Amino acid sequence: SLIASNKKLNLVMFGIFDLLTKNLHNYVKRMAVDIARDSTESEHTTYLFPKYIDTFIHSKSTQFAELSRVSFQQKIFTSLIEKNAEKFDLEGSTKWIIRKNRVILKKIDGDISSFYSDLLKMKKTLEINRVKTFKTIRKVVYLLSGVLGSICISVNHFLKDRDDKSNQRQLIFVVALGIIGFFGYAHIFFWNDGLTICSLRTFNIKTSIANT
Repeated sequence: SLIASNKKLNLVMFGIFDLLTKNLHNYVKRMAVDIARDSTESEHTTYLFPKYIDTFIHSKSTQFAELSRVSFQQKIFTSLIEKNAEKFDLEGSTKWIIRKNRVILKKIDGDISSFYSDLLKMKKTLEINRVKTFKTIRKVVYLLSGVLGSICISVNHFLKDRDDKSNQRQLIFVVALGIIGFFGYAHIFFWNDGLTICSLRTFNIKTSIANT
């Protein structure tokens, strides 16, 4: 609108146009780094409730939509710049810069499309991890139930005959074996594959969980 109202293209306006495209391109590059990091982290992350997966995906898609909007506005700006360049017969580097910016904007659109594709992959990965998490939790709960059951039986047997030292040794052995077995089993399933349970509210409190 500023170009149209002035009816001329000056170096300051041309510099602003070029700078805006460069800034947008640099922002998309940083976004690409963030997406790559998020994609890697999603392989080792799980949210317990589906709505938190949806919240994560929505926040990212909103950023991508805003990028698309800015890219579209910059294309309009490019068209205005080009029309003024033709109107005032500007030669030299101006047309080359316009072509260069068009190429950059086309690449930006391609990057944004790939961001959406990566986001869908992240969503699928998070959903798979959530299923794996609950399978692992069930296994650990079953093991804990077995350990507690064995300890209760041993304690009951010990209380029937407290003076029998063999019962005391048996109780100590069962309790120790149960504790060692539980933590050993939990270690295998909770730390082997390094999955992470994200806090239901803050997404910051994390506990390792395994891939089953």
